[in-house]
Amino acid sequence: MYGLTGCLAVLGAGLVVGRPGRSAAAWHAPRIPRIGYLSSGSPGPLDAAFEQGLHDLGYANGQNIAIDYRWGDGVSALLPEQVLLLVDEHPALILASGTDAAELAKHVTVTMPIVAVTVGDPVALGLVASRARPSGNVTGMAVRAGNLTGVTLLDPSSVSRRLALLREAMPRLARVAVLWHPPTAGMAEELAATLLAARTQGLELQVREVRAAADIATAFASAERDGVGAILPLQAPFLYEQRAQIIALAAEKRLPCIYDLADYVEDGGLMAYGTSIADGHRHAATYVDKILQGRTTADLPVASPLRFKLVLNERAARAIGFTFPPSLLAQAETVVSSVSRRAT
Repeated sequence: MYGLTGCLAVLGAGLVVGRPGRSAAAWHAPRIPRIGYLSSGSPGPLDAAFEQGLHDLGYANGQNIAIDYRWGDGVSALLPEQVLLLVDEHPALILASGTDAAELAKHVTVTMPIVAVTVGDPVALGLVASRARPSGNVTGMAVRAGNLTGVTLLDPSSVSRRLALLREAMPRLARVAVLWHPPTAGMAEELAATLLAARTQGLELQVREVRAAADIATAFASAERDGVGAILPLQAPFLYEQRAQIIALAAEKRLPCIYDLADYVEDGGLMAYGTSIADGHRHAATYVDKILQGRTTADLPVASPLRFKLVLNERAARAIGFTFPPSLLAQAETVVSSVSRRAT
């Protein structure tokens, strides 16, 4: 699997031959606006949430807009060709889902508007000049100076809160295993923040590197062997794509696991403190609408996470013989006793 650096090298080395200088004159919005949708993940509830957000604003795919979907299926190496195919369709703008997708889109075009969603710190990553005024073709929910803006769902301080919640749920907790995916952009920074938060809270952190699906079972087996008390997956598209396996292994090993997205709990996970990727994709539709109405990415501030919430799953707790303390139940925005698969 290529990391982002490798993907950019592929773009520079060969795939962009014959595609010099993608200037504003190289693309035109059609009568029915075409939206390019580039995701590092797979088809599923997130694109449905995005379309729902558009529908709420009066848009319907195939009627007054056309959406061209391109996915990486959690494999960074697939994205370079996908983004080139997408740009060659001359969309009015690109919705980039995931940090890798946003960075690759930004690398390929400096003029085509890009709305990014579910990315890391946009300023630190060089995606925007500042959150208040992205100054280019990118906006969205957390996204380098240029043509990008968007909506970020990530907050470095939230990992400290997740560890604190684990300690509250398990007062005698001493050792936590962290699952991380090195190829994901921004992962090293998130891991560093997690290590610092663990030291501050007196927790021993064991790092488990996950690069392929088979590594997840290996990581859980070693965590069980080493007496780890809980599991903390970091936020990465690849891990999100593998959430069913992670949730199943956590249940099998009877290891409490806290996630960064409410989506995990809806799929059967034990507990989560964070936001919803689906919420972010729905909200990203408002950026798309503004750009289609003539606004520029440079003038659209990058949005911070919409809201963070604690979600607990009592059904998953009972399955592993775990009991949530009353103090934690009192803080939870949602306590589910059954699992329903839906975008929230």
